[in-house]
Amino acid sequence: MGIFKSNERYGHSHGWNEIALNSKAITVHSLEHACIALKAAYELNVPVTLLSAPGAAGYAGVGWFRALIDEAITEYPDVKMTPILDCSTAAGVALTAIREGMPTICFSGRKTVKDKIMDIAFQAGVSVLTRRAQSLDLGDFELVVTDLSEACRDWLKSSASS
Repeated sequence: MGIFKSNERYGHSHGWNEIALNSKAITVHSLEHACIALKAAYELNVPVTLLSAPGAAGYAGVGWFRALIDEAITEYPDVKMTPILDCSTAAGVALTAIREGMPTICFSGRKTVKDKIMDIAFQAGVSVLTRRAQSLDLGDFELVVTDLSEACRDWLKSSASS
């Protein structure tokens, strides 16, 4: 099932509610973003969800996100992290992500297609979100703040104190 072999290491979840309750999401656009987010989670000792940019599976690819996550986790292997690849409405890309072993995807296609994707994902042990989690988008944030690390810590602190 690809590079995502250990559910323990990546904090695999079985649906929207569990993900939403267990960690806050940070949208990452690069390896640098992923490492900044994981470092903040490590410093605060909290779990984190790394969410790809909207539709990233379609333009950057499943392999890109897998490589990004795999590289980032080598820096912070003890952080409980859930990676989520956003496939937007692209059913073919969602199927590729499932086949490649992504533990969680976001797919927002038409209901009939969504139901089929969810059934296939369930059989493969992959979680499917039908809407993006609320997140701190580092791509947007880097335009207005100079310290992304502090922004991530502030975002994640609110979950650590609740």
